[in-house]
Amino acid sequence: MSRQLKLALFNQPVGRHPGGWRLPGAQGRADDVDWVVRTAQLAERARFDLFFCEDALAAPRPGHDGPVRAVEPLTLLAAVARETTRIGLVATASTTFSEPYNLARQFASLDRISHGRAGWNAVTSQLADAAANFGLAEFPDHATRYRRAAEFVDVVLRLWGSFPAGYHVGDAASGVYTDLSANRPIDHVGEFFAVRGPLDVPASEQGRPVLAQSGSSEAGIDLAGRFADVVYTVAQDPAEGRGFRQRVHAATRAHGRDPARVLVFPGVLPVVAATRAAARDVWAQLQELQDTAAGLRQLSWRSGVDLTGADPGQPVRDLPPSSLGRSRVALLFGPAARAGWTLGELARHAAATNGHRLLVGSADEVADDLQHWFEQEAADGFTVIPTHMPAGFEAFADLVVPRLQDRGLFRREYAAGTLRGNLGLG
Repeated sequence: MSRQLKLALFNQPVGRHPGGWRLPGAQGRADDVDWVVRTAQLAERARFDLFFCEDALAAPRPGHDGPVRAVEPLTLLAAVARETTRIGLVATASTTFSEPYNLARQFASLDRISHGRAGWNAVTSQLADAAANFGLAEFPDHATRYRRAAEFVDVVLRLWGSFPAGYHVGDAASGVYTDLSANRPIDHVGEFFAVRGPLDVPASEQGRPVLAQSGSSEAGIDLAGRFADVVYTVAQDPAEGRGFRQRVHAATRAHGRDPARVLVFPGVLPVVAATRAAARDVWAQLQELQDTAAGLRQLSWRSGVDLTGADPGQPVRDLPPSSLGRSRVALLFGPAARAGWTLGELARHAAATNGHRLLVGSADEVADDLQHWFEQEAADGFTVIPTHMPAGFEAFADLVVPRLQDRGLFRREYAAGTLRGNLGLG
């Protein structure tokens, strides 16, 4: 097949499901760098395209009783880079709580450390608690965050292009060690930033890091169309996924870019076993370890509406628009309200999936589902989010990946040494 799907692993050291760490045989800790390296190596052996790390810029609130993020992702991926050779390394970093020059040099450095395997997931942040950690009196509104993000990403891309490779001469006869004639300041002055440049880190083997984006609001889609190479989404069915992909492609064309060079990755939580019944048993066991109160706390954080004292038995109703994660709030509450769920049912589902699509079944059923989405042009690839570790991911890598390979849908060997090369982005 000329077109093959791509796979990303969402790094979840103990699994996404809040009860996953309580299962017999569960392992992993977010602050155990060796464990994270081992997981990335397993993903590389399964020929995954990229290993993705999220971020948070504030400590958990009182009452949080689950695993926490423990190591800053760029630092973590620098360690992973030295223990892997082909898999891409993508980290989340905020445009709301960072500065373009510093972030550009950090990712450019990771790109050189990994020999062209770095990527940046540019986010505007949803965690209002972070504002107080960065000297802001209040959390910026949605429109302001996205205006800042567009200027921020534009500056970073220009900085990445300001110091090309090939600067090193090392000519002992002439005494010329470096040739910096191709370096150029960017001399940017905008609404939010003034940056002279050029960057002090030269380009890597892939030219510049891959740029990912995960906002699904209109502003997020426009930002993706303007800049992104990879777009993460949380679509629930092929029609929705295809519609989202078409909207991203329309935004890409509107900005004069080629849609074929923008890849859409819906997230999926696979619960895989030898049979459908066995997979359902695993899911039932996970759900028995759920905490409804914890789910209500997460919904409160997501929506900006305090639901912690609400009756879990009351029916779900659509919430008013919130400045915190608008698209994710709509995705969680809207379908639940239409399906007649109770607030407790939504809380348990949201805590388990964070809005991503749940896929429970045998290896063939899971492979069939992914193939259907891919062939319906609802996805270019998938972000695999393990529910529990290590068994949740090992089942996908050992059972589903070989079936995708046998069908010609997924590579058996890496095609290139860089992330852009393996994604087919040039």
